[in-house]
Amino acid sequence: YGDEDEISGEGKYRNPYFTPDWSPDTYLSCFYPGSLFAVRTEALLKLVASKEGEDFSPWQEEGLPFQMTAPDLLFFLLARQESGFARRRRAGENSEKISPREDAQRYFHLPIGHLPEVLFHRNEGEDLYLGRNYKQELLSRSHGEKTQGRETPSCSVSIIIPSKDNPQLLKQCLHAVMKTVCAQGEDAGISYEFILVDNGSSAENRRKIETLISSLPKTPGFLGANYVYQPEPFNFSHMCNHGAEEARTDYLLFLNDDVEALTEGWLSEMLYFAEKPWTGAVGVKLLYPNCDLIQHCGIANIRIGPVHKLQHFSDSKEYYFGYNRGVHDMIGVTGAWLLIRAGVFREMGGFPEDMAVAFNDVELNYHLFESGYYNVCCNNVFLYHHESLSRGDDLKDLTKMARMERELTRLMEIHEDLDGVDPFLHRYISDNENMKVQVTLNEIAPPNELPFTSPKCFQARGKIRRDAVVRAGVEYTGLVSRYLRIGRDSRKSLKDGYLIQGYTFVIGDDNALYEKKLILERLRAQKAEDPIGGEAYELPVEEVYRPEIAEQIPDQKNVNFCGFRVRMRADALPEGDYRVGILMRNRVHRQKLYDFGVMLFHAGPGKAAQTEA
Repeated sequence: YGDEDEISGEGKYRNPYFTPDWSPDTYLSCFYPGSLFAVRTEALLKLVASKEGEDFSPWQEEGLPFQMTAPDLLFFLLARQESGFARRRRAGENSEKISPREDAQRYFHLPIGHLPEVLFHRNEGEDLYLGRNYKQELLSRSHGEKTQGRETPSCSVSIIIPSKDNPQLLKQCLHAVMKTVCAQGEDAGISYEFILVDNGSSAENRRKIETLISSLPKTPGFLGANYVYQPEPFNFSHMCNHGAEEARTDYLLFLNDDVEALTEGWLSEMLYFAEKPWTGAVGVKLLYPNCDLIQHCGIANIRIGPVHKLQHFSDSKEYYFGYNRGVHDMIGVTGAWLLIRAGVFREMGGFPEDMAVAFNDVELNYHLFESGYYNVCCNNVFLYHHESLSRGDDLKDLTKMARMERELTRLMEIHEDLDGVDPFLHRYISDNENMKVQVTLNEIAPPNELPFTSPKCFQARGKIRRDAVVRAGVEYTGLVSRYLRIGRDSRKSLKDGYLIQGYTFVIGDDNALYEKKLILERLRAQKAEDPIGGEAYELPVEEVYRPEIAEQIPDQKNVNFCGFRVRMRADALPEGDYRVGILMRNRVHRQKLYDFGVMLFHAGPGKAAQTEA
């Protein structure tokens, strides 16, 4: 199958639908291949021979929870015949000469082909999904979606919750789970237990947690709670693995203690996908508490690494052909609420214990995908996530930001083949949190053709601050060769230097009046707690046309050129970590406004640029 767009009555092309590579669970949720697909004659004849004498009417395959049109059923039968609904071979097996950047579908053994270009122009008003979409009409005002009736086999689940000194949050979490685990009137034959892993609560909080456990109601299917108390430094991976060692059930469900279940029957819906032999991890949609803002609806892997697409966007709207609706195969799902078969978890070796805090869940997801499994996000189920209550906000603490950068580097060292590669995110979709088609003008030179910019050193102590009216989004910091996703042997080359790019704007003012400068504030080499003597560097930027950002913020003035990018030589800065900021200087009254992004930039060995600004 390929991609397609729509042709209007005036003959204009619009609304391009850029689809993911083969996604079996997305297909079961929606007929996403669209208006046109092709099949090898040999495969079609094989199917016809196997079905000889059978009556296909009324185009309903036994056991499927939805009605299918003729093309839909034909696609399903062919995909099933050609191993489209099965675990894949391990990534790279028998494809050593193929680069994942050149042909991810072959490298990761995706069995159904996807040609990532527009191959078809459907007429205006034609149904893209052939009658089987994401059931948008079932959306409730509270943004949950009714789940279709699923037959889930009887099974047992261990719900593993790392928690320390949060008895009130834990109480909210446990009670919400027990209240919503089954839909009203549902008898799914599911039994479950809690395994609470505590790495050192105070004596008072320990007593509160023990009292909480003893007071949990004895409801149908509830097997009880196991409280594992072991004082030790915080290591999310180790705590989860410890909990898994205590489990003797069919499935493991890993939860943060700051999540709150809301959708009734969520467990049977997740189990419906988790029990399939091709499935790795299963997650759900997370919203910020008491609002409709998305925190997580699946992990996407862009140039800077793993991100939550649509984070902070309102879930009251549907984005890019239902990305936040229905069920989707993703490169990963968050460990804040993650279900997996116990045998598969042990096959993967659990969570990586050398990644104590960040990206350990992503590493597990990447490991699953490279091992031939598909990870699934059920965006028809939603929960509240009281994010960062459990361990603070990493993005406001430079030490934690530096730790996150180290763990991200470790993640990409382990999974080098997935560095900037995501088969479930089309190459024409924007390289940031939104789900927009990325516009690239021919007039914009590739990063390796940008002129080098020389940083100018200045003393920033007392001069740099964060102004609430400025927004700085840093989308990439690193080698130009890595950004271009060139071959494995040369993508760490220093000869093309470093690239930093993103977007910025001033809220409530005319952005055409502002000149942009990049600010790099040097941090301590060992502990990134504060700048070294106030040393910082200023660089002019190239402004970049970013209409997809402007469309997101229609109430802001003159933001079409809110993008920026800078290229510098590999030896332009002293080695170390730098906080990436932006200076917006008003050309009329010379006012200076600052903001910092949520990424650090690491410069390798090199000489300092000593020119005073």
